[in-house]
Amino acid sequence: MGFQLEQERSLYLSGHYPARRSWRHLSHHVSRYPHDLRAHTQRILLAQETELHDQLEGSLLDLLLALGSAGRQLRCQLLDAIQDSLPAHSRQQFTHWMTAEDEQELDTEWFSGSVLARGQPARSLKLVQQQRTRSDERYASVLEEARASLDYGQTELAQQLLEREITEDRHTPEIEQELLGIYRHTRNRDRLEQLTEIMIGKRIDLGPDWLATCTAAANW
Repeated sequence: MGFQLEQERSLYLSGHYPARRSWRHLSHHVSRYPHDLRAHTQRILLAQETELHDQLEGSLLDLLLALGSAGRQLRCQLLDAIQDSLPAHSRQQFTHWMTAEDEQELDTEWFSGSVLARGQPARSLKLVQQQRTRSDERYASVLEEARASLDYGQTELAQQLLEREITEDRHTPEIEQELLGIYRHTRNRDRLEQLTEIMIGKRIDLGPDWLATCTAAANW
């Protein structure tokens, strides 16, 4: 389902995929790629479902955190689409945030469903100092290291790690899926084509998801 969702261009997913599973998948995607506005929009519109109403405020907050002061037209369009679904106690608050022309101070906010908010009262206070290590010994596998790199925003490093596993014939279906997800997000058509040629030269089988991504890349 994950591959199908990432290829889905429709903003309204209701009826096509299981709502809660789809929302969770999109939440995971947004936590890694917070500036993917299509995923944000799909996630917000999914949260209009009755069973997901309690996640709507958090989904909206994540979009606002990702946009900052940008995307006012998108904010207003989404507000029109979901305003009636917002709980009465937060409707006015979100209306103000989503129509404001300047960036709002949202660091102290948190709602159920948010994956980007910290709800932290002091902007200058870092509760956890994250440090990224390059040591392979810290990870049980290259896939785990690549996923940690993505969590730290090091997309290029994650891509290099996964590409190396494939070119050295140590890849697994999970590694291929993770790498394809990076290519689709970054729309790195050149690198996808280069690696595909290498795989063909090494007689590495190209699975259906890989071939489908190559086809989709023609429009990147």
